[in-house]
Amino acid sequence: MNVSDLNEFQLINHLQKIITSNSTKIEVGNGDDGAVINNTPGYQTINTTDMLIEGVHFLRNKISSFDLGYKSLAINISDIVAMGGVPTYATISLGLPPNIEVEYIEEIYQGLNNLAQQYNINIIGGDTTSSPKNLIININLLGKVKENKYLLRSTAQIGNHILVTGTLGDSKAGLEIILNNNYQQLKKEYPALTKKHFRPIPRLQEMKLIKKLGATAMNDISDGLASELNEITTASQVGAQIFADKLPISQTSKELAAKLDMSAKDYALFGGEDYELLFTAPANKSKKIKVNIENKLDTKISIIGEILPPQQETKLITPNKTIKLMKEGFKHF
Repeated sequence: MNVSDLNEFQLINHLQKIITSNSTKIEVGNGDDGAVINNTPGYQTINTTDMLIEGVHFLRNKISSFDLGYKSLAINISDIVAMGGVPTYATISLGLPPNIEVEYIEEIYQGLNNLAQQYNINIIGGDTTSSPKNLIININLLGKVKENKYLLRSTAQIGNHILVTGTLGDSKAGLEIILNNNYQQLKKEYPALTKKHFRPIPRLQEMKLIKKLGATAMNDISDGLASELNEITTASQVGAQIFADKLPISQTSKELAAKLDMSAKDYALFGGEDYELLFTAPANKSKKIKVNIENKLDTKISIIGEILPPQQETKLITPNKTIKLMKEGFKHF
């Protein structure tokens, strides 16, 4: 059965059966012109949205429909987390080619619902429309944060250390596998890299501890470390330096880059879609943050640099030279 065999409301009713909602705060959910949520006093709402377009953000023949749904929600969760919030409610909008199978859309929703349940997110509505050729997925996600306890890019302070969660460049390495002519063999050799690209892990629990222990500014790494760090320094009106030998790069990423005659360091700096957290913290708190998170959550934390006065450039320190770190990475236009 294709989506063209159903009208809009038949499809919506069909997909609603896949979604699980468990919040007692939903006054009106799916089925009307909008959702009604009873907000909690003392909290503020964070709103984010991301659109994925076939041929620009994903290739339908290289990603499973389940993973596509999973990733579509994960990247939105990461935005809420990067602002110090907890995700709560989502709406899903789809642009559907007429020949796409209903079963394919069902699997997208299963991926969405799987991650939504892990993060206690309620899907409360959305929209569907026809698309002439390519599949489009747009998610709007709400989150909550205690009043005036959100995190911004614009609050890094001179002398702060710069830290990141996890390893960098694995998602870019996974993308290189996906685009390679030897895709099937490389995927078997390096499954962790393609998994990182298809199923990024939003760092919600890490953020909660980082925030509690004294982070000053935060961003998630969607467009590459260099780009996200420049966003922080620009917004905070400061400079920064990071050290090449401190970048957390996995051994598998290094092995793949060597095999493809590419640079794992470039993967880490400019690749994007790692959805790790980049954050700043006072120098006297950074080691405590590192030890606490690594011990409690088993998530690697790396101290990679420091915030400098505003007259300093954002730069990369290598053993042989200092390089101005340009705002590169994924370019949307």
